Amino acid sequence: TLLSFGDMIRVPGSKESLYHARNQGATVKIIYSPFDAVELALESPGETFVFFSVGFETTAAGVAGIISAKPPGNLKFLIANRYMPPVLRLLMDVHDESIQGFILPGHAATITGVHAYDFMETEFKLPCVITGFEPVDILLGVLELIGMIRENKHQVVNAYPRAVNEMGNPLALERIEEVFEKRAGVWRGIDRIEGSAFYLRKKFDHLNAEIQLDCDPGYPPRPHPPGCQCHRIMLGELLPTDCKLFRDPCSPENPFGPCMVSREGTCNLWYGDKLAFL
Repeated sequence: TLLSFGDMIRVPGSKESLYHARNQGATVKIIYSPFDAVELALESPGETFVFFSVGFETTAAGVAGIISAKPPGNLKFLIANRYMPPVLRLLMDVHDESIQGFILPGHAATITGVHAYDFMETEFKLPCVITGFEPVDILLGVLELIGMIRENKHQVVNAYPRAVNEMGNPLALERIEEVFEKRAGVWRGIDRIEGSAFYLRKKFDHLNAEIQLDCDPGYPPRPHPPGCQCHRIMLGELLPTDCKLFRDPCSPENPFGPCMVSREGTCNLWYGDKLAFL
């Protein structure tokens, strides 16, 4: 039984999505927390469960905590968690002159703290603001960012102090370090990024679904389907309408890339906004 968060169900894989696999008889269940995976495994000790862990530092911390606490033996983990700072470095390497500042991810920073992003200030001399996701948080982040740009300042400002502190969450960081190591990994819609993927350490091979269930598909991961321009759209180089797949055949009901999969994706939003005017 594959366990996954709901937002992964319709994401297209190399051959099909979990939604299509479930419709064809695969046992796929949606869960809302890694703790749900533990409870299901305890309730059915004769069944094998695989938790497909997708997300950033916040999800990685929760999974690391469960793994370090010795979960049930019939629960395995398929890890696809990613670490945020290296992707910002990549964006700066590609667009170092056109980017004026960043609103940094508040939830990830609750784990890593502010100092994980010091390089944006020291190396790239770029103003950055850590903020939350409520409308007032976003407005505060924009206000702080514009103020620094106007005054030609470059620093990392924490505008989310109710959740983020300078050093992050020490216990969560300790668990992540115990359970995971960071290696190069492929980011959906972007490409391979060094030091950005969490991998289970060798001592946890007995919980690694890739090893225990031989999950190697036999072909390498790819950042985006052939013809998909999500990587260039996310970098601001193209509009969704510049992609030849946009609207036909790529749509919210039949998404090809991450920009169309997520309701927050540029292509998904553009599709909905523009549809009324066609």
